[in-house]
Amino acid sequence: MELYLRFENFKAKTFTVSYDDNRHPVIPFSKLMKKYGIRGTFNLNSGYFPPRRDAGEFFTKEQARQALCDESGCFEIAVHGVTHPFLEKLEPADVEYEIAEDIRALEEVFGVRVRGMAYPYGTYSEQVIEIAKKCGILYSRTCDATHDFSLPKDWLRLPSTCHHNYDGLPALTERFVKETPVGDPFHFYVWGHANEFDYHNNWYVAEDLFKAISDAKDQVWMATNMEIYEAVKAFEALEINRNEITNPTDKTVWFVANGENIKLMPGEKAVVKGE
Repeated sequence: MELYLRFENFKAKTFTVSYDDNRHPVIPFSKLMKKYGIRGTFNLNSGYFPPRRDAGEFFTKEQARQALCDESGCFEIAVHGVTHPFLEKLEPADVEYEIAEDIRALEEVFGVRVRGMAYPYGTYSEQVIEIAKKCGILYSRTCDATHDFSLPKDWLRLPSTCHHNYDGLPALTERFVKETPVGDPFHFYVWGHANEFDYHNNWYVAEDLFKAISDAKDQVWMATNMEIYEAVKAFEALEINRNEITNPTDKTVWFVANGENIKLMPGEKAVVKGE
């Protein structure tokens, strides 16, 4: 049986961004995302929230809530370590504190569940991965780049497609918009730091990228890291018995089976035509 994941409304492409740290440029960046309907994930350091609005380069908890949440909900909030350390250089107890305390503090600030992460500096070890899993982390982004649209295989060593300063980003964007996958879906994942747009004076990179993706929104599912993780895991959990497919999860799963578009609600079963 030929089985391929699709996203909401049978879209064969998904797009997401992942941006790190608590610096003020996150605020205009989040506004740009909202302007174009882009979804994504912000990896924050709970130890860097200052007590006052005029306390330097970092934004306050109140400013974070105003920028990253609105009446429609929040962007995804994820762990980046309380103090942004090199986790692999810490003792196990300190690694656990940096992750578990960041989860606790961010959940308190935003009132949302936090289960994702990006490794500070993109570095990690096997011990760090095991501690992250122990703390309830389901995925964690590295600084590795695929430069393609493949779905992740190892969610705790999660690569992106590219950083926003990658020279090949315009070509990747054009290919993503113009091509239509016939098998596995396209997964386009861009990461960075919002303050880099100020440093390099290249905010047009984000604007051009978001406009191109937004113009193709009829083909693209805009999602957070966690939303994509849950969609992939629900698809992988489908139970297949000859030509019957059952969805045992609490998520709706969209997929193509032997060329047929199928939407399975939680607990539903479908009979697939053909061999």
